[in-house]
Amino acid sequence: MQPSNDLQQKARLIEVNRQRLEQLQNQISQLETIQKEHMDIGVSLKALSLKDKKSKPSLLPIGAGVHLPFSSTDKDGVMIDIGGGLIAEKPYSEAVVILQKRVTDIGIVINQLFDEAKTMEQRIAKMAGSFNEAAANFTPPLTPAIKSNEDTSESANQPHPSDDKKEKSPKPQKRRKGFGGELTLDD
Repeated sequence: MQPSNDLQQKARLIEVNRQRLEQLQNQISQLETIQKEHMDIGVSLKALSLKDKKSKPSLLPIGAGVHLPFSSTDKDGVMIDIGGGLIAEKPYSEAVVILQKRVTDIGIVINQLFDEAKTMEQRIAKMAGSFNEAAANFTPPLTPAIKSNEDTSESANQPHPSDDKKEKSPKPQKRRKGFGGELTLDD
């Protein structure tokens, strides 16, 4: 493999790994948001379970600034997803336990993603160091076009006697005509 292709491949691998790292960080952020939401709901359910049954109704937000009045009764419970798309009515205490388990499970996944992100960062740093070292040692080969340009530039520095004659008599440009004697864009 040519050194320039090797450098390009390393640069692509670094970019792919950086994109993967960014995806991991986005997933971690989303999971942290979900975990916080579960914790907030757990706190609210605990407060509702301890609430005095004879107190005034509470307001439950349902979104877009809309709240529902809520009065607690002796038979209160919540509808909670118990997995597989199944929803069951559970008492507050059981719902709190389910939510705490979810928070713990989400925390485990977040820790795994943090470990994977840390490994990915180390891999990127190692690859970037390898790339920088290879780039520092890389010397592009001279192509024939570059060599001929260098030869031309060296010979251009030396005056030629025929150059004086060429400068004195510039050739007039001929007008080009297209098919049928029409003028072209160059005219």
